[in-house]
Amino acid sequence: TDTTIIYLFSGLGELDLLWLHENGLTCLPDKALEDLRSHKLRQITSYGNPWESDCYNNKGMGQ
Repeated sequence: TDTTIIYLFSGLGELDLLWLHENGLTCLPDKALEDLRSHKLRQITSYGNPWESDCYNNKGMGQ
């Protein structure tokens, strides 16, 4: 599994959308974006293979 671990710190401000472009398919689930908006230190796992995450199901895609 191609997995990326990202550490994000408070003080980043509001983020509406965050994409990681290692392979053009990487995305973060809505829960990860909610964590970012809470302005707390989080460890976020994003999958290089979008079918391994619920990103597309959350947005009604990939069906």
